[in-house]
Amino acid sequence: MHARRVLSSLIIAATGFAAAPVAAEPVPSIRLAESNTDESVALEIAAHTMRKPGVPTAIVLVGVAHIGSGDYYAALQRLLDRQEVVLFEGVKPGWSEEPSPDASATVRTRITEARMRHAGAIIERAKLELRRAPEDVAEAFAATGAGDPIDRAAFMDAWGNPLEYRRTEREDQRIETDLVSLGADAKPGGRDDDRDIALSDQPALTRTEIDPPTGIQGDLAAAMGLEFQLEAIDYTGEGWINSDVSAERLLLDLAGRDDEEVVIGSGVPEAPDDPLLAMLSGDSPLAKIAGGLLRFAGMTNFGRSMMKIFLIETLARADELMPVAAEQMGDSGSDFMRVILEVRNDVVLEALDEQLELRQPPGSVALFWGAAHLEGIQEALVADGWEVTDSEWFPAIELDEQTSGLSPSRIKSLRDTVSQTLDMQLRMLGG
Repeated sequence: MHARRVLSSLIIAATGFAAAPVAAEPVPSIRLAESNTDESVALEIAAHTMRKPGVPTAIVLVGVAHIGSGDYYAALQRLLDRQEVVLFEGVKPGWSEEPSPDASATVRTRITEARMRHAGAIIERAKLELRRAPEDVAEAFAATGAGDPIDRAAFMDAWGNPLEYRRTEREDQRIETDLVSLGADAKPGGRDDDRDIALSDQPALTRTEIDPPTGIQGDLAAAMGLEFQLEAIDYTGEGWINSDVSAERLLLDLAGRDDEEVVIGSGVPEAPDDPLLAMLSGDSPLAKIAGGLLRFAGMTNFGRSMMKIFLIETLARADELMPVAAEQMGDSGSDFMRVILEVRNDVVLEALDEQLELRQPPGSVALFWGAAHLEGIQEALVADGWEVTDSEWFPAIELDEQTSGLSPSRIKSLRDTVSQTLDMQLRMLGG
């Protein structure tokens, strides 16, 4: 695989962009904003308001780049906080889903233990921030910035009862903490299905569980002096709902298996040997090397500016680049694009239907998803009678003479170089 093609593909996927499904005359969601004097350029992403005759709900399609400026995410936060419901993306762990009513005690125990580990990691991070054990779960959330729907689900066992957070003072006055589920009967003690389940009975939390790597996305953001979406947006607001697939379903789809094979809590198939997935996870050796190179490149103002230009120009042409890259990757590339875009779009559209079918539907529902998803979602809604009535544009990544220290002629020269490089990639790959 050609190195430059790999880099372009990784950057596009890592920042929330990919080849969007082709729609008939969709309202654009991504554009370049350029000054007439070449002194500035910005990648802008739209938020489209859509309405349907006879339906009281307004749908707001809020596209997002996973990497952007702090001002960009602050503006998106203000927009989203004005909506009654926010359906957001984020591949979630299988344990965050509720088990089926007929799930066995073995499956419920496995789910509860997995939830405990996530909850326990939040407690441990709170200890590091507070330099003491938190008084309660609310203080742990406040200290760590946790508390989104997945975090809250982690503090519930698979029988629907809150985990008990226990603080015990030892003889040396040190505080020990534990998380406990009272099992199926929700009473202390018990045997078999009714036995108590404690985090302290499990293997110790690993360093990776307590401080998970941000992967290529976090490295890109840090190198360019930008922010990573998951760290910049507050997902804990009332009405915020994760409407994405679980990791189990994503991996099963990538492995070519049906959803019917998913049994929540039973584990997942081995992840496919995909270099893009491995890079995005941040765990692979290649990801660690790439992270180091990015940090090195971001040590100078010129390096940061060059990366911003490359990112702006590449993402603005994602619809050209990604189909060609996916074709070069063969069947695995096509499957990756289908699952990442089409399958997940179907899931959020189903979640939207649930909101619209409520006896008292909300006045507004925001779909807060990666910009690449907007055209496919918009196309499906237009086919159902919705239309875009208003659009607001937000600059995600900007480069100008004042902040970069580069002259307008230098900015233009670098942009031309990147554009020519992308053109060369397309020619080499037959695009």
